[in-house]
Amino acid sequence: AYEQAVARQPESALAHNALGTLLGERGERLDEAATHIETALRLDPTYAAHFAESLAMVELRRGDARAAERAVGRGLAAAPDPPLRAALLVRRAEAAHALGRHDEAITAVRAALALDPKNAAATALRRTLEATSPGTP
Repeated sequence: AYEQAVARQPESALAHNALGTLLGERGERLDEAATHIETALRLDPTYAAHFAESLAMVELRRGDARAAERAVGRGLAAAPDPPLRAALLVRRAEAAHALGRHDEAITAVRAALALDPKNAAATALRRTLEATSPGTP
């Protein structure tokens, strides 16, 4: 359905992001997923923070934590509301963890929880990070 939406409305940033996010969440055609989300970012900067969070997820799935960090930075620069900033900080924590920067990952996930205490992804990631980092309060 999303592929059809992109075919019918190639200038729709929301359709491109939806398709890219769906592919990313499924772990399928990740290069194509990133291209769709990058297209969405180019077409409509209004939703840059949301699209950047989607791109960070795809980059992490592609195994490119540094690209995910760049996407997070782009998103944080545009993210106005605390829940969205928290989601981006979770992606930052995931990227830092993937790069072996555990203290930075824990700091980012705690910042996410400070912004959005009910963020389930942040809560789960915090447990994982603290379990793998002995001596962390």
